[in-house]
Amino acid sequence: MPLRGKMSDMFGRRNLFVASVTMFLAGSFLCGLSQTILHLIVFRGVQGVGAGGLAAIPFALVSSVFAPNERGKAIGFISSTWGISSVLGPLLGTFIAMNMSWRWVFYINIPLGVIAILIVARYYKDFFPLHKEKIDYLGGALLALSIVSLLITSMRFSKSGAHASIESFAYLMVFVLFTVLFVIHERKAENPVLHIEFFGRRPFWLGNLLGFLSSFTMYGVIVFMPLFSQSMQGGTALQAGLVITPMSLGWSLASLVAGRVAHKVGEKSLIRFGLFVMSVGFLFATFIHANSSVWYVIACVTICGIGMGSQTPALLLIVQNSLGVKNLGVATSSQMLARTIGGAVGVSVLGAVLGGSMVKHFADISTSNGVVHFSESVRRHLAEPQELLSQQMRSTMSSDELVFVLKTFTDSLHNVFVIGLGVIVCSLMLTLVLSTPTPHSVPTTPAEPDLV
Repeated sequence: MPLRGKMSDMFGRRNLFVASVTMFLAGSFLCGLSQTILHLIVFRGVQGVGAGGLAAIPFALVSSVFAPNERGKAIGFISSTWGISSVLGPLLGTFIAMNMSWRWVFYINIPLGVIAILIVARYYKDFFPLHKEKIDYLGGALLALSIVSLLITSMRFSKSGAHASIESFAYLMVFVLFTVLFVIHERKAENPVLHIEFFGRRPFWLGNLLGFLSSFTMYGVIVFMPLFSQSMQGGTALQAGLVITPMSLGWSLASLVAGRVAHKVGEKSLIRFGLFVMSVGFLFATFIHANSSVWYVIACVTICGIGMGSQTPALLLIVQNSLGVKNLGVATSSQMLARTIGGAVGVSVLGAVLGGSMVKHFADISTSNGVVHFSESVRRHLAEPQELLSQQMRSTMSSDELVFVLKTFTDSLHNVFVIGLGVIVCSLMLTLVLSTPTPHSVPTTPAEPDLV
């Protein structure tokens, strides 16, 4: 993402958008042709190279078309599509996998991508001249290695059930090492991927931190609420996914409204409002129990979605305005990277909290009378809720064992919502020191072109 964002500032957003979509479609086509799991892994990597540009460049491209006082509307609109796709996409994928060949999960991208390329190539024209600046590939590689190390650390932490392990600590040290090397290199690089000086601007680093924290909590809801619904209320994976569909609608509608009013009420007010609404949703979620109705669960996730949608356009606007039009690609990619990492780390960390709480609960019960004795196959997955609650595993349990596991899972899920609520409250406190730059207070380039 950061490398593609930087290159879009250097070589034009249309060129990088077309290249990113082409790479993504090539990866999708190859994934559909995969014959082994190794093929699929490699070709998913090809997809990821293209997806890195698709995650950021469309926001920068749209932002470059509109004047600063109209930019919020455009970002709000495209943020609403992001909210819809992040939830409905997996549902569509599940439907395709259940009713068609799994290969069509990848093939369906091709006609949509071709349409996107034709529209942008026909109607958008860059004004950026081709720069002869050197591309900082080493900086991009060091940043990628740092991020991968962080994600592996969080996954290992999740597998260990919230208990530190030598392996997770080793990966954490690797993350620190590559991060230090990245900072040292970027300070000396002729044309760095990400200027370290940008972090001296409070709206930039604080806006990205808030994006990280919001996604940290939100993607925990997206992952664990369907699991709760499927486990406690029955139903297929598709039906469980439908529980959070109203969340995507709330997210999208809130993004549209927030984008339209951002220029009038101010980005900081929208961020605070969104975080407050999210805190209400998480507070209600802490009262979920085994007999909670599906409508109560839907209400909780919908409130969270409205809160998330209210703040996402405002956060992106703050980060973009902190760097100016010249660095729109870098600013946008940094915000999208922060959200992506926040979601990945959040799912791992909150999953570790959930698994660790379940293991502790099982251990506490095992020391008392009336212990439920699980088979060895069940015991191996006590810290892995998704495995433990799978249909295959549930079929091996007696009715008493299953009831006990479900109650333990629900009780442990409360800890996830409590931690999420705490993170959101801390985010609200951080907004007290958040300054809001205006487009006029940062260096800009000549006016961007309209659609041609």
